[in-house]
Amino acid sequence: MLAPLVLCLILLASPPVRAATSCTAECQELARQGLLEEGLGIDECKRTVCVEDARVHYQAGRYEQALASLDHIRELAAEYEAYQFERGLVLYALDRHEDALASFTLVTDAHPESMRAGAQRAHLLVRLERPDEALAQFRALHEVPQAEVEHAGIRSKSYLLGNIGIIELRQGKLEAGRKHLDEALAIDGRNRVAGTYLYRVVPALESGALGPDGIALLLSGSEHRSLGLAGDAARDFEQLVEAWPRFGLGWRMLSELQVARAAYAECESLLRRAEGFLPDNIEIRVQRIRCQLLWAGPEAEDSSAAIAELEQVALEHPENVRAQDLLMALDRPLPVRGRAPAKSPEPAESP
Repeated sequence: MLAPLVLCLILLASPPVRAATSCTAECQELARQGLLEEGLGIDECKRTVCVEDARVHYQAGRYEQALASLDHIRELAAEYEAYQFERGLVLYALDRHEDALASFTLVTDAHPESMRAGAQRAHLLVRLERPDEALAQFRALHEVPQAEVEHAGIRSKSYLLGNIGIIELRQGKLEAGRKHLDEALAIDGRNRVAGTYLYRVVPALESGALGPDGIALLLSGSEHRSLGLAGDAARDFEQLVEAWPRFGLGWRMLSELQVARAAYAECESLLRRAEGFLPDNIEIRVQRIRCQLLWAGPEAEDSSAAIAELEQVALEHPENVRAQDLLMALDRPLPVRGRAPAKSPEPAESP
């Protein structure tokens, strides 16, 4: 049950009182001051405030603190849908997958049409190597009325079909997976995940550059990255490139983690290694040049060769948007076919 609007207004209008030891202390203080709406129990206030407190911690990546906030109301909120959903998210982030599954299942048992809880439950079943149950969950959600609205920024049916297709690829069902990914994109072209799997993962599976077990590492790494668990994500992607070195997306994902922590020299070294396996992969080449420039700085003498190489790539591969974006960020003119790239200026002599 959602808290009454009047409680929300009181909490927003009141000065912060949480000097206090826990989220429950806020409601105790409101009750002491007589600020709770008549008829509104302190327990309902505690449920609302502590769940919101946990949500704030979760969004900031403070998962242990989020769980502590929820633990304050464990006895009060066992039947509270929002509590169980937030608890499931937090336990999922803490790799307590069986406990998280129990929380999401409590919600879906009471509300089988819940898209958020059902989708999280299905993703957990994938992580727990129970793909048939995950497929059944996604297919059941495909039939509920909420499947006609948007979820995760795209049309829900596209989101669901995309996930069905990915699980099928993980099971080695290439044609079924391709079909559902294609249907997902036909419903909503904004589905970037479905696009990535259809246009990058499926060809890699067909060529032998990736196997179904590589998809498990790709999914795990992507999930850890979305939760802000960069170390876990890096380990997943490192295993991916070791096992499947001709799968370019694995190198790219690992290099982006290195860029995020400003490990530019490490990123350049990684991608030079990747080019040994994928010498014709232009995306890896551009990413390596990017890391070179981030490491040395675009004004450094050592960067002139990297900029000239970037201009050559943009000239030879005008379809590569990333190379063009990098040149524009450097305030360099885009090269035109038939005209040689401008030479990088010689560094000025020291006075």
